[in-house]
Amino acid sequence: MKELVLSQFLNPKYSDLSIMCGDEVFPAHRNIVCPQSTYFEIACDGRFKEGNGEIRLDDRDPMLIRKMLEFLYIGDYTYEAMGDFDAENDSGDLPQTDLVTDLQADAGTEVFSHSEANTSSANPRTGQAFFHAQMYAQGAYFQIDGLKTRAKEYFEKSFMKFPDRESFTSAVLEVYDSTGGDDRELRDLVIQMTTDNLLLLRAGENPILDRTLLEMVPNFMLDICLSALDSALSGIPVVGLLVVYLGLTRPPESGKRISHRRPIATGHIIRLLSFRVVVTLLAVLGVEIAVFGHPKTPVVGTISLGVAKSLMWYFLLQTAEHCSWSVTAAIGTFSIVASRNPFTLTSNIQALSHLIASLFVLRQVISLLPDKAKSKSALWICIVVYLVPYLINNYSIHVANTSVIQSSTHPIDQLIQDAKANFQALLERQSNSYTAACEEYRRRYGMEPPPGFENWYNFAKAHQSPVIDDFDIIYDRISPFWSISGTEVTEAIDRLQHTPNSDVWVCTFSAEEARTNCNHPHRSVDRNIQGFLNTVLTDPRGLLPDVKFLVNHLDEPRVLLPPSSERSGSLHMTHYSKRPVWDTLVKCCPSQGSKEADKPTVEAFGLPFVTDRHSTTDLCKHPEYRGSHGLFISPTSFPLIEGLVPILSTGSLSTMGDILYPSPAYLESEFEYVEAKDISWDSKHNTLYWAGSTTGGFAVNDDWQSFHRQRFVKLAQNLGNKPHSYLREGKGVVSLVKSSFLNSRLFDVAFTRIFQCETRYCRDQQALFRTKSWADKDEALHSRLVFDIDGNGISGRYYKLLASKSAPLKQTLLREWHDDRLMPWVHYIPISQSMEELPEMVMYFTSEAGQKRAREIAEEGREWFLKAFRKEDLTIYMYRVLLELARLQDPKRSARRA
Repeated sequence: MKELVLSQFLNPKYSDLSIMCGDEVFPAHRNIVCPQSTYFEIACDGRFKEGNGEIRLDDRDPMLIRKMLEFLYIGDYTYEAMGDFDAENDSGDLPQTDLVTDLQADAGTEVFSHSEANTSSANPRTGQAFFHAQMYAQGAYFQIDGLKTRAKEYFEKSFMKFPDRESFTSAVLEVYDSTGGDDRELRDLVIQMTTDNLLLLRAGENPILDRTLLEMVPNFMLDICLSALDSALSGIPVVGLLVVYLGLTRPPESGKRISHRRPIATGHIIRLLSFRVVVTLLAVLGVEIAVFGHPKTPVVGTISLGVAKSLMWYFLLQTAEHCSWSVTAAIGTFSIVASRNPFTLTSNIQALSHLIASLFVLRQVISLLPDKAKSKSALWICIVVYLVPYLINNYSIHVANTSVIQSSTHPIDQLIQDAKANFQALLERQSNSYTAACEEYRRRYGMEPPPGFENWYNFAKAHQSPVIDDFDIIYDRISPFWSISGTEVTEAIDRLQHTPNSDVWVCTFSAEEARTNCNHPHRSVDRNIQGFLNTVLTDPRGLLPDVKFLVNHLDEPRVLLPPSSERSGSLHMTHYSKRPVWDTLVKCCPSQGSKEADKPTVEAFGLPFVTDRHSTTDLCKHPEYRGSHGLFISPTSFPLIEGLVPILSTGSLSTMGDILYPSPAYLESEFEYVEAKDISWDSKHNTLYWAGSTTGGFAVNDDWQSFHRQRFVKLAQNLGNKPHSYLREGKGVVSLVKSSFLNSRLFDVAFTRIFQCETRYCRDQQALFRTKSWADKDEALHSRLVFDIDGNGISGRYYKLLASKSAPLKQTLLREWHDDRLMPWVHYIPISQSMEELPEMVMYFTSEAGQKRAREIAEEGREWFLKAFRKEDLTIYMYRVLLELARLQDPKRSARRA
């Protein structure tokens, strides 16, 4: 088949589409071009001349059109003027296969040889990145995602490979000229590679990156400045110092060298420099306000800091007039190490190292001052700047550790005991025969099991499934569809399949081949959906019927079921991306009685410990969730479908109707648990660990502070200036106390990437949070407590944490397929949506008594994961889902009326 497609490249035989570009006509085939390009798909629906099948592209470059078609037919494209690059192709940089070369020759495309390239007056490497930027633009214009990806890959390899001023300038100009402001992939790559290679680009008498290019492309210069803002601790000083440096330094006259031995700090020079610095910083501040809006920092605070900084520089210059300039570096170092807040440091060693460093640097400052300086020994008093907070912090930690309630009287201890009893009861009640399983099915659901249930039961028992009866999550999601007939279900699937921008995969399971094939109207990358289904559905060959079903492509759930009284065959899709959706999600909640949460089964003394997982995730019982989760406030993508249509999703909310299936991400290598990367419990840090990005919502206003991930990191870094709740025992009575203290030694939590936000709100988050530049994917396994939280959808790292030797803490509002078999307080530690109990919980589980409980949960969760989350268990679940879906679509099935 592949060779057949390749043979049709620029072959007029069987062509049903002509792409006309100037005087050139390119024969094409709709069934090859249209599925890969949204542009051509729309054009072929009626925007071209129907009589002769022509599409005119007179404003495009014929050579680029030819290369674009080459990609659509071959899956790759070649550089038009490769020259003497054959040797480089051996390394895999820019492949040019014999097949591609032969096709080029057949189509009349010029193929350069070594001799031709070497005799050419043009440098064969000039313009390579420029060419790939052009190809990226073709992919963007014609909406060919694969071409964009390939062109970006080639551009990255060629942009800085053999840089010279001509090729660098032409590539930057093309990137900024041909890509729009909304498509930043290639622009961001240019900025990253430019900043990473700035020394190389500015080296020599005629640097590759010069003032001319910055003047020609102002947006390029602005993006470089913004990149510096993103990566620096303080954006304004960095950019300000850069502008000051470029504006105040002058190149030496020809034949002269710069002397570093002349005086530096005279009163006249200081006054001139001060004036220029102030003017420059004001100008930079004006640019920042124009780009990002007014900063959130209070004006009084900003002015105070500015005055303090000015005084610091004034006294530094005065001091340097009387001794070595080395003292300025020493004073600066002292100000850095001594001004760190010990309450925010994540380890005792780190806090102690700052104290030791402060002592050494202060000693150096004193030794650099002239002997005639009066009372210089009195400067030792400056050590109190860090010593006093350090001692207070250590005392607060000691008091907190000694105040933790012992295990026998702590509410968590009772929650764990109750959960263990419930889990044991779940295991004991599973059916041990087919007859018993059928009776239990009828008892639970009031109907007969689906056809093929006996084969499913035998398959589950043969593969030692620990769960036979508890699949309520499937029936709860299937049951609303009993109100329509099997024919109506099939019609709904077909209707949504042909709805534009529905973004669902249409999958068909073949019983004969035991294989699933999935198709999408315009996507080619299916996020491993088909691969996952073919991995878990190969064993029950011949046991399942042919089934057609829909799978959600997005992270977010999709289906909102209408009230039973309003159910019909109609489907409505509304895009709620980047706008509030709470009212829509809860509009079908019962008007009375549902908003009262269940009473806790354990005395929690005012802390919201999770005692009923199902109730905790019920949106109808918790109207306070409205402003506490990014999905409700400003979802990144949320094309909501209202109507009765079965769609498989990896996670869903309580008020939605998606049918749940295991996420393909759980089997991907990125989230795979590798035991060799794990360490023993005793070797792990006694801390809570989490590192990740700001997924979960898209920030378009200040509401990002209420997104779930931002609230968690804000709490863990103690940035909210709010008191925390702790349980304390006095005279045999447990009570709730409030304290602003949070033991930062127990929290290793940070964002590694801030995105999904408009520029000014990305800046605000970068200014607020302490971030990490990078975190190893297995770093969590070095801590005893590991946190997991929703992103845009479910978290793919959850199973890795369950399988590890650490105890997972889980906060989620999304229901998943495994909810029937995972028991909170036995296999993991549940966290409420408010997270108000988290400080007390971390204090408890890191205490001597609590560590034993945490270790038990880690071991229980790991053992159960190995028993109930094998590939066979995923197969057993999906097998039962397809049985229910097949019965749901049976054309002979009539609608059940309530």
